[in-house]
Amino acid sequence: MMVEQKGNTVEEAIELALKKSGLPREKVKIEVIVEPKKGVFGLGAQSAIVRVTAVEEKFEQTASQPTEITPAKVELSKQKPRPGQDVPEISPEEKSPGIKFLQEVFKGLGIEAKFQALSTEDESQVIDIITPESALLIGKQGKNLDALQYLTNIAINRDADKRVRVLLDIEGYRARRKETLVALVKKVADEVRQTGRSVSLEPMNAYERRIVHLTLKEDPDIATESMGEGEERRVVIKNRKA
Repeated sequence: MMVEQKGNTVEEAIELALKKSGLPREKVKIEVIVEPKKGVFGLGAQSAIVRVTAVEEKFEQTASQPTEITPAKVELSKQKPRPGQDVPEISPEEKSPGIKFLQEVFKGLGIEAKFQALSTEDESQVIDIITPESALLIGKQGKNLDALQYLTNIAINRDADKRVRVLLDIEGYRARRKETLVALVKKVADEVRQTGRSVSLEPMNAYERRIVHLTLKEDPDIATESMGEGEERRVVIKNRKA
């Protein structure tokens, strides 16, 4: 008999597994499959996972022998970068405060990543992150990426004499998101033009709402308006003459 169980701690996972198996601790072999991790800023957290196996089924040992806890080896799978993703890591002399902060965050998360920093015309800095864990760091509709960007700006500007604005991207996600968003907005605008009925888009962050407004700014028939508060703030696309 074998039971795998999750828990907030190793001990909690063991207790839950023992209850499921109905066996006492001295009659099972316990393996720690995954050690628990708290994560950083809510990212990368994971539960403990243990495997409890009845010694009578697979092991030649008596009930009087002590329980053995053997941590299993867990290796983070490394994905090979796609063609064109071989971006050299910036030398220590060129590392920005933003990259230094991100390196500490990713070290705490146990995530491998490379960083490429680019300056923009308005003196902002764009940091592109290349990592096998891109989906985790982007999150639903880019919320994890936005949170990481916000924390990075807070951290590097806390004691700075001159404020620096850092924009984070992960393997070109924001460019792809912008392209998709612009196409959607133009399609919705055509529907509003034909039906005369206003359409409320899904909640968006300030950066994406700005893309919507700029996309339709010069349209003679369509107007846009932001409505709602906080995370529910969204753009309404409507007929300009309405």
